[in-house]
Amino acid sequence: MKFKIATLGCRNNQYESAEVRACFEKEGLLPVPFDSRADICVINSCSVTEKSNYRCRQLIRKTVDSNPESFVVVVGCYPQLDPDAVKSVPGVNLILGNDEKLDIIKYLKDLNVFESIDKKRSEPLIVVGNSDDETSFRSEEVNHFAGKTKAFLKVQTGCNYKCSFCVITLARGKSRSSDPETAVRQFKNLLKNGFKEIALTGIHLGSYGSELSSPTNLHELLKELIKVKGNFRIRLSSLGPKDISDKLIDLIAESPKICNHLHISMQSGSDKILRLMKRNYRMENVYELANKITSRIPDIGIGADLIAGFPGEGDKEFEETLSMVRELPFSYLHVFNFSRRKKTDAYDLPDQIPSKIRKERVFLLKDLARKKSLHFKEKFLGEKLDILVEQNRDPQSKMLKGYTGNYLPVCLEGPDDLINQITPIQLSHIKNDVLFGVI
Repeated sequence: MKFKIATLGCRNNQYESAEVRACFEKEGLLPVPFDSRADICVINSCSVTEKSNYRCRQLIRKTVDSNPESFVVVVGCYPQLDPDAVKSVPGVNLILGNDEKLDIIKYLKDLNVFESIDKKRSEPLIVVGNSDDETSFRSEEVNHFAGKTKAFLKVQTGCNYKCSFCVITLARGKSRSSDPETAVRQFKNLLKNGFKEIALTGIHLGSYGSELSSPTNLHELLKELIKVKGNFRIRLSSLGPKDISDKLIDLIAESPKICNHLHISMQSGSDKILRLMKRNYRMENVYELANKITSRIPDIGIGADLIAGFPGEGDKEFEETLSMVRELPFSYLHVFNFSRRKKTDAYDLPDQIPSKIRKERVFLLKDLARKKSLHFKEKFLGEKLDILVEQNRDPQSKMLKGYTGNYLPVCLEGPDDLINQITPIQLSHIKNDVLFGVI
């Protein structure tokens, strides 16, 4: 039998799709691309915003329409938060929450799918547990990421914070971590399978290890991972400002195996809005942190998440965010239009911002982000840096492409032999905001 998996959303989801793939392959099923015919179609969903939900529904409908004979499974955050919304889309056969993802084979066997696919079932089977229940960290050994040169390693999931805009704590439950021994073993396995860059991921990566019977932290895990022999690099996924300790900054500065790149979950540049968001830091902390990072690691790439149009964000508060972006050394930004989600505190906050104003603010932040990104690229023209060449060439130019350690995207001419190699290049020029390099 053949199966295919579509993944929406975060790096954790990408890792969990690879885990689901591993479960299928243990049963002898054959993976195929998502535009191919398959007996079983799996959609690993995202529900971080209302737009994410809309995209999920679109993909489910398209999958059902184009695969009339296939067994369709929807898993992950969208079913976890709203199983009835998924059920309302005709043609779905099985709906699983986040904790049930890795039991997908069991449920398929219960429905006798491996013997014959019964499309006559009028109602899908729904198995969605309570995200508030105490569950342990689970993981499957992963060897392959479809179409990826870089690997992800999930070492943490869940979150103990209750930010007023966020549904992810409802979807993922409390913070749980992989024990360090398992994380190191899985890390070595990914290196053995040829990956040269591994990104550590988590829903709240900065809380790694705090709830283990022998508590630890991200800094201690990284110290163990950089002891592993080999030519590789480690990238960290998103961290909150309070998660980035002096010890962590020093370790990144001192170890050539850890990418000089941090992505910070910032959300706003206004203390008033941060309070309304129930974030655990203020702008004083952010400016102090930025100074520490750049003084220890001058060439570091720093990205950030920002939400535009949060309730109560007047012109003054938005200008404070713009000022922060102008002043701090960001190399790129991920900008989100505030999404009003039921079951969050922000849903009932007064002073909701009209859609038109939110879109205007998103545009202004993205325009400023583009200028910041271009300025950061210009700083490194003529410099010699290493890039990891990715598997897929740039679709327009057909050139090789890859990222430097500080997360600069680079295009270059070269043979396929360079794919999946960490390659020294010189950054030569910029054209239409695209950075080019030569070997």
